[in-house]
Amino acid sequence: MDDSYEDRLARALAELDASSISALNYAPPLFRIARRLGLRPRPPHYMSFRRAVLLLGPAFGVLWGAMMWLLQWQNAEVPTVVVLLASLLAGALFGLAMAGYYRWAGSQAGLSKWEDL
Repeated sequence: MDDSYEDRLARALAELDASSISALNYAPPLFRIARRLGLRPRPPHYMSFRRAVLLLGPAFGVLWGAMMWLLQWQNAEVPTVVVLLASLLAGALFGLAMAGYYRWAGSQAGLSKWEDL
């Protein structure tokens, strides 16, 4: 199949809409923002496990680390290396957990592979 991104996306969103997965789950804010910026992301349930880990993990780790530093660690004078390692670990765990969840939810809902849409 040599379909355009927009055609595949429309079929994927129709398949997701017909499933038991909620719209907020299959079109999270990060996905919608990326689309508005002109990027062409796949819905998270159609990403490969590796791609989901590499996209979601670092984004969460940076945001979580910045929030923790601003709200907690700045006043406690936590060493920079601890902040970086905690952020890296939080991002890695979150990325793995979310990629696993998207893989599991997609298989439970009987979703097609992106390439088969």
